[in-house]
Amino acid sequence: MHGPEPVGWMLVALCGTVGVYCLRQARDGAPGRRREAAGEAVMGLGMAVMALPASAVEPPPPPTGTMRHRPRGRPPRRR
Repeated sequence: MHGPEPVGWMLVALCGTVGVYCLRQARDGAPGRRREAAGEAVMGLGMAVMALPASAVEPPPPPTGTMRHRPRGRPPRRR
């Protein structure tokens, strides 16, 4: 998430709490309500993961040797 880091962590905590609450509802609720609560739990936990501040996740390493850089301009000569 972009913005102040404390706000991102509060959003993670809120979404995670809602996800856990819905998981408990899915476990203890009536049979008709369980499926709906499970879907809401997955959505809440997924939103918590997406709200992680960028500083909490290590960026992936740059690709090595997968693509060769070709300078722009003239196309390569044909032989």
